[in-house]
Amino acid sequence: MTRDRQDADTTTDGNLPPPGGVPADAHTHAAGGVLRRKRAPQFLPAQRAWIADESPAKLAYKSRRTGWTFAEAYDAVSRRQRRTQPRDADYWFSSADESAGQEFIEYCAYWSQRLFGAIADRYTDEIEDERTRRSGTAHVIRCRNGRRITAMTSNPRRFRSKGGDVALDEFGHHDDAAAMYEAAQPATLWGGTLRVFGTPNGEGAELHNLAMRCEKVLRALGHDPHAVTHCDVDYETLERQADALGVRPVMSYHRVTIAQAVGEGLVELLNRTRGTALTREGFVARLRRQCRSEEHFQQEYLCTPAAASAAVLKYALIEACQDAECPGVQDCSGRDAAPPRLVGYRGGALVIGVDVGRSQDPSVAWACEAVGDVLWTRAVARMDSTSLVDQQTVIEALLRAGRVARVVILRQGMGVGLFDHLSRRHGAAIAAIDESRPAKLGLVGGILQAFEDRRVRVPLDDGLREQLHAVREVRTPGGQVSYDAPRSEQGHADAFWALAAVVDAARAPSGALTVEAIEGLGGIGEWAAGRRRARRRAWV
Repeated sequence: MTRDRQDADTTTDGNLPPPGGVPADAHTHAAGGVLRRKRAPQFLPAQRAWIADESPAKLAYKSRRTGWTFAEAYDAVSRRQRRTQPRDADYWFSSADESAGQEFIEYCAYWSQRLFGAIADRYTDEIEDERTRRSGTAHVIRCRNGRRITAMTSNPRRFRSKGGDVALDEFGHHDDAAAMYEAAQPATLWGGTLRVFGTPNGEGAELHNLAMRCEKVLRALGHDPHAVTHCDVDYETLERQADALGVRPVMSYHRVTIAQAVGEGLVELLNRTRGTALTREGFVARLRRQCRSEEHFQQEYLCTPAAASAAVLKYALIEACQDAECPGVQDCSGRDAAPPRLVGYRGGALVIGVDVGRSQDPSVAWACEAVGDVLWTRAVARMDSTSLVDQQTVIEALLRAGRVARVVILRQGMGVGLFDHLSRRHGAAIAAIDESRPAKLGLVGGILQAFEDRRVRVPLDDGLREQLHAVREVRTPGGQVSYDAPRSEQGHADAFWALAAVVDAARAPSGALTVEAIEGLGGIGEWAAGRRRARRRAWV
């Protein structure tokens, strides 16, 4: 570790115009730590709500250039310098790159100078990663009471052995945001707070996932998280509702679009501080014109993550069909795995869909029971790196567990062999769907309609939710529509296709999967027949 010290009393505000807040001689330091108020900082209401929020964990899903980091720097400094503040612990800040951390420390030095006249010390540390042997720079301010404000690079291991308040800036752009969260959260255990904030970086990113969980809790409490920048709900109330929904982690939620910031007076604030004469409409119009595309504008300024329009199953559709009664994923990988169990099974007709993989992607067997006209998930078995023989064992365990009407296997690659083995043993109960382009169009149309009609219930499982959301509409150079999903640690949307096979069997489109074969199974056949008569299937 090396240390470079800077003159603690040379920081001035002349070269650091405030981006979203005006300190304007907010306080003057006096002897004995007493503050004499002159004029309060001019923050927007959304910034003030963030500063005032005393929740143990809070999340801001925000537009670019709303002065969030500047307001956070004010909060970090004032809480460590003023004796009236509830916390004086050390403070740890991490952003997506070193320059952002350095800028944050500049803001902190600015506020220290404006609020208290000086800082005790300012320096940089060179910190070596013990695993990679690479070094990184930490920028540090030491307050007069000895507490430190440290800005570090986005390496999760840097938070190990730390304690105090933690802020994760631009959380959507960290290389491994989930690992950052998992390393940072324990640092707050002894009375610290966790602050996570940033701009969207696509659906499925960890920041977006956290935001969607927060919004789900607030909606369950009767609030519209998009109507205001902060739903002022007691943290214990949030905890109780999150527990009831099975949602983790629990965070106080702030959401600020550029439109909301403009409505709170951002343009007028800019005009006062920069000497401009912008109008609200002109300011937003200029931002939109300067963006590369409408998707770019929506993501950077309106909190609408990219790729939302391309997903077959939007998050809102999936979440409307999630139910705590449905079981999560059961790991049935390998020869020694426990057999899958049906959870919540009422003795009705079962349909099982199977998407087959082996080495790179998992196999998934999804079992649903027909209850009235709704398909209820009773088991989801995942098989990683599992031989065909062992996959056959898992599926036959499901066949023995309940009254199975049909097993539908996606017949491509290894699925051909599994279908052949099972159909020889179990006859007409085993059916197959070839993964041709027309068949995929039919599968996608069916599962989309099932979710839109709320005729399916799926688990409250984040991994499954992401797999169901992963399939996107893709247009070929020739203009044809196809569907695919990016490959991830969860797989290649294998769960999506397994459930799509279940829905397809329940709808009984043609051939071996006839409506008559399942018409007496408790609602599914009637639903499929009715839909066929109504000619609502997109590919008919």
